[in-house]
Amino acid sequence: MSIYLLMPFLFAENNSGFAPMLNMFIIEFFFALILYNFIDNPRYGGRVRIMAFSAAALTIANGSLYIFKNNFLYVGLFIIKISTRGLFSTIGLLCCETYPLYLRSQGSGLVQAIGKIGAIPSPYFLFPLFFIDPYLPFGLMCILSTVILTVTCFFNQDKTQKHLEMLKEE
Repeated sequence: MSIYLLMPFLFAENNSGFAPMLNMFIIEFFFALILYNFIDNPRYGGRVRIMAFSAAALTIANGSLYIFKNNFLYVGLFIIKISTRGLFSTIGLLCCETYPLYLRSQGSGLVQAIGKIGAIPSPYFLFPLFFIDPYLPFGLMCILSTVILTVTCFFNQDKTQKHLEMLKEE
């Protein structure tokens, strides 16, 4: 996400160095190791549930960063990092499982291409907002996270621990 490009500028405003960013990346690594154990656990995890929790955490963290600004900076960025890790760890799997077997590779490629194309103009939206108000991009990301949460709540095709080749509707 392009929001990561803003982190050095936000840390520079608070006279912070490289250490807080490095600590967040290290904690995110350990969180990812734990998360990968929960993705296929239908009782505690599941793809749609992880996406819903991640989108809710992103909405709360981005909204809180926009409202509380510097007071919530480190905690907010930490929540955004681990929530984004949870979201991106499951969204690829969910997209693969959504398409029927004969369209799976084309559908997954299309979804990945749309995601990459959508990332190209994002700095052109975020950096002008950053120069208006350094926390305005978080307000925009809060709105987009709410859209992700809404779509995830209406998505009911979680196929965790199901054999995709054996499903009748495909």
